[in-house]
Amino acid sequence: MLAILFSFFSLFPQTGTTSVDSWKDSRADTTRTREVLIDNIFIIGNKVTKPKIILRELDVEIGKTYPYNDLLELLSIDKNKIQNLRLFNSVNISTLDLSDTKVDIVIQVKERWYTFPAPIFDLVDRNFNDWWQNRDGDLGRTNFGVKLFRNNFRGRNEQLRLTVQFGFTRNFSLVYKIPYIDRSQRHGLSFLFDYAENNNIAYQTEDHIQSFYDAEELLRTEQTYGIG
Repeated sequence: MLAILFSFFSLFPQTGTTSVDSWKDSRADTTRTREVLIDNIFIIGNKVTKPKIILRELDVEIGKTYPYNDLLELLSIDKNKIQNLRLFNSVNISTLDLSDTKVDIVIQVKERWYTFPAPIFDLVDRNFNDWWQNRDGDLGRTNFGVKLFRNNFRGRNEQLRLTVQFGFTRNFSLVYKIPYIDRSQRHGLSFLFDYAENNNIAYQTEDHIQSFYDAEELLRTEQTYGIG
C-alpha cells in the first residue's frame, strides 16, 4: 500500500495534494475553511529511523477532525519539530485529499549519514617541539586509535560513542544515550564506561621538562562508570 501511495505521489505531485509550506497562501482561500478528518499518516524515506520517532513530534492525530487551514498550520509547526531532531537532510509534509472531508498526511524525509569515525593521534608531551627535541620524536610517547560516533543508533535517535586508544595511555570508553525509555517517550537514560591504564607516571619536573618513571607492569588504572 505504501509503495503504491509513493508511486502515485511521485507521478502526480500536484493532484489533490497541498504542501504545508504553502499554508499561508491557503489560509486566504475561503474554499479551504472546511473541516477534514485525518484518515492515515504515511512516512516515506525513513530507511533507518523508526516511525514512532517521527510520529512523536506530531501534534496531529489519525482519526481527528481539524479545520483545513488550522491543520496546515499545525503541520508546518510539526515539520519544524521533525527537522529539529537533526536526523534528516530534508523534511516535507503534504496533505493528500481523499475527499472533501478526508485527507491523508504524507511525510517525506531524507536521512543523513549517521556513522562518523574520527582518528586519534595525540602527543603526550606539552607540544611538538618538546616531543621532537626533548624526547627525540619517540613514537612511544603518542596516543593513537579511533573514535566512532553513531547517531540514530537502532533507528531510535539513540547515540553511541566508542573510543579505542592505544599507545602511551590505553583508553577504552563507551557512551550510550537512549532518549526515550517510557511509553510516553518523555524520559531517557544514559550510560558511561571509561577505562584507562598507564605503565608510566610523571614524578617531577626539572628545567621545565617532566621526568617519567617507566615500568613493565601497570602503574595506574582509572575506571569511571556513570548512569543518568
